[in-house]
Amino acid sequence: MLANSSRAFVRLFPTEVPKTSTGFRRVANTFITIPASLVLCRQFPSFYVHDGLALRSYATTTSEAEPRVRKPRTTRKTATTGSEPKAKNPAASRKTVAKRVPGEKTVSRKAKPAAKRKAKPKAKPKAKPKKTIKRAVTDEQKAKAATKKEAQHIRVLKHTALLKPKELPGSAFSVLLAEMGKANHSIQGKEASAKYKDFTPAELEHYNHIANQNKAANLVAYKKWVESYTPQQIKDANNARNLLNRRFKSSLSKTLFQIKDDRQVKGPVTAYLYFNTERNLSGDLKHMSIKDKAALVSSEWKGLTADEKKKYLDQQAADMSRYRLEQKTVYG
Repeated sequence: MLANSSRAFVRLFPTEVPKTSTGFRRVANTFITIPASLVLCRQFPSFYVHDGLALRSYATTTSEAEPRVRKPRTTRKTATTGSEPKAKNPAASRKTVAKRVPGEKTVSRKAKPAAKRKAKPKAKPKAKPKKTIKRAVTDEQKAKAATKKEAQHIRVLKHTALLKPKELPGSAFSVLLAEMGKANHSIQGKEASAKYKDFTPAELEHYNHIANQNKAANLVAYKKWVESYTPQQIKDANNARNLLNRRFKSSLSKTLFQIKDDRQVKGPVTAYLYFNTERNLSGDLKHMSIKDKAALVSSEWKGLTADEKKKYLDQQAADMSRYRLEQKTVYG
């Protein structure tokens, strides 16, 4: 080992050593750490000291040599008998090729593409049902609901009642009032009434003739309007008119009369009605009031025996069978 522990760190370059002073051709370009006073040691047999510098030589020639010229390597070309080069992959060359039989068709099997699995959609969480809170209905709300229901029922009845179309004026005065109203919309009934009173016989005859023509036209139009509906619709309309008359008996400006239709089925006649008709046609009840007639006929009916009532009861049964048959044929 060395007594002196001081070391020198030296970076060597090829230009630091004169080629004439030493016999070295090349010096390594590297960092070397050796003792500064070491000339030759067993631990560093390949290091030498020159002017205080530690050097490592790669050549030991004593004379300056020319740089070596490297010859290019010659590659050996192997002669190939076939036109195609050999397969580089040795595993590919090991694959055995099936021999083709003459006259047999070769079927190329194409690899099927792997089916992509569709991702299942995530199930949405179910919404919790909202709790319905029932609130108590007040008396005012009940009254409003009842009024609304009644108004809706009345609208349905009015629609079912089949309001008839407007008619032409059927009297001489109404014809005059309509004629004066067309000329002057501000005309009043008093003026028309005064003019009507001053009519001459010729003028009155003229307006009566127009009124009679209007009546005939109204009858034709009314019959045509009635026949435009079925017998069942006319029956429902008459029932609706009865209900409206009862509901608005005091408020209706005009009473809704029954629609006259010859196709309607007449109701059955009772035995008492047959007896009442017979007593009125006999002439025994002339010059009597309706009230007295009704009281007398009622007392006579109660005094009849079963054999005397049988005639009227048979008439009632026959008319009832007629009514049922017409109900089926007319209304279905």
